[in-house]
Amino acid sequence: MTDEVMPDMIALVAISSIVMLLGVIPVTPGNIGWTELLATFGWSAVGSRGGAEIFLSWRIITVICSLLGGLFYLFPVLNPRNVIAENAKGRSLGL
Repeated sequence: MTDEVMPDMIALVAISSIVMLLGVIPVTPGNIGWTELLATFGWSAVGSRGGAEIFLSWRIITVICSLLGGLFYLFPVLNPRNVIAENAKGRSLGL
């Protein structure tokens, strides 16, 4: 166990909001690294060292979710709305 004190949750939420707002400023391609740098400085100001890891994890999760949505875009047969529309017309999808 460590002797670290957990920072106030309100402070972390406030810092995270500021980081997300400033992370929109286009500094690097895709802002990769810029947002994590801001998170590192912001979260360390309130006594936490996990800012970059949290925001990098968030970036990875959002990319994975976007890729899943991209499958529905690339393959419209998989789109649930298309399946419902085809079933309503009484046609088979022919899968």
